[in-house]
Amino acid sequence: METREKTQPPKEKHGFFNEIKSYFNLEKQLFKLDVLEKMSKLLTFLAGIMVALVFGGIATAFLSLLLLNVFRHLLGSNILAIASIILFFLLCSVLVFVFRERLFLNFFIRSIHAILFQKDNKKHQPNHEQS
Repeated sequence: METREKTQPPKEKHGFFNEIKSYFNLEKQLFKLDVLEKMSKLLTFLAGIMVALVFGGIATAFLSLLLLNVFRHLLGSNILAIASIILFFLLCSVLVFVFRERLFLNFFIRSIHAILFQKDNKKHQPNHEQS
């Protein structure tokens, strides 16, 4: 009789292992939800940048037309006006290239870091309002 009792695990162990299995399944689901939330925030951020770039391109096109009219009246020639606009945009391109780390890299690193590594303390702490 003793050999039978030793070979059969107690029912408490099955319950304990089921609880551990349930816990890890819940942790896996929580991890998946967390990844989903962070990826959706990241994709929303990138979509916002793309929309801003499109609108910036449209604004740049209209700015070019405006500058063309202004320089045409100031310089008296279409060719000189177009050449001055080209030089202006080349100068802007060189400045953006030189200062690209200050303008873009730090901003993107901070933004992506805030999305991926933010603490969710706001969800778990009670709201303390002062009257």
